[in-house]
Amino acid sequence: LRNNQQALIKASVSNQVKVTVPLNADVYSRSTSLPSGGDIHDFVVQILKLQSYNNAPFMIDVYPFISLYKDPSFPVDYDFFDGNATPLNDGGANYCNLFYVN
Repeated sequence: LRNNQQALIKASVSNQVKVTVPLNADVYSRSTSLPSGGDIHDFVVQILKLQSYNNAPFMIDVYPFISLYKDPSFPVDYDFFDGNATPLNDGGANYCNLFYVN
């Protein structure tokens, strides 16, 4: 990413073109089932710093049905976005689907 960013700067297009890389949803580990219990991996922190410094987007590929496949007790309502899931409250933040939780 840094080399690509440097090339964009050298070509004077770093304000028009942004460097990013999509990462899987496993960019953090969880010690609890709550989103606030997540710890972001060190390499992701470095990417986030670079993205933030260059005002570039950060992307995560979230695959809701993998969660259901890996854990049969995973609440199915969180895989769909119809507003029928019971919100998960985590320290005052409410999550009603897997995209918000991740």
